[in-house]
Amino acid sequence: MASSPKNKATQKASDKADKAKKASQQTDEPVEEIQVESPEEAVDSKALLEAHGYTVGKTLGSGSYSTVKLVSKEGHTYACKIVCRDRTSPIYRLKFLPRELQILGAIRHPNITYVSQIIDEPSKVFIIMELASGGDLLEKILKVKRFKERRAYEYFMQMAKALAYLHYKDIAHRDLKCDNVLLTSTNVVKLADFSFARYCSKRPTFMQRRYA
Repeated sequence: MASSPKNKATQKASDKADKAKKASQQTDEPVEEIQVESPEEAVDSKALLEAHGYTVGKTLGSGSYSTVKLVSKEGHTYACKIVCRDRTSPIYRLKFLPRELQILGAIRHPNITYVSQIIDEPSKVFIIMELASGGDLLEKILKVKRFKERRAYEYFMQMAKALAYLHYKDIAHRDLKCDNVLLTSTNVVKLADFSFARYCSKRPTFMQRRYA
């Protein structure tokens, strides 16, 4: 009997997750895994956030290891990145996630997404950050096709300032791409996603010099 489209899609997702888990055992870098909260996990996340005074809204997106929710508290709206520890690879859970949290707690710059609170629970981590309502730079490029020279210059200079600040703090972002450059409604650049970030020595190696 032929498999239904739903079964094929489920099998494809399962195969992708298996490949990701195998790859995570062979590399020092996090690899993409299927990261979608189950209904039970979503309810658990909602209850925990509400216990901290947040109202949980719609899902804004999902990444390799996280789901991002719209949340609000005391009249302010934020984006909340939710990481389920038991759905991540061991190397991400034990190495990359602690390093990301350490770096997020040590940086503050007008062109870097501001993290207002980190709720570190045994099963999950909730990163509450400012909401960049203008979307990301990739979406903007696909929408407008090309920027006027002045606008391109403004974006570039803001990204350069964010990177200069990170390098001053001996931090390499290591995942600089258009979808990790967020924009506010007034076109202020906000560099985001520090999952790959790390501290670098003051005397960088050959490889470290090539990290942004």
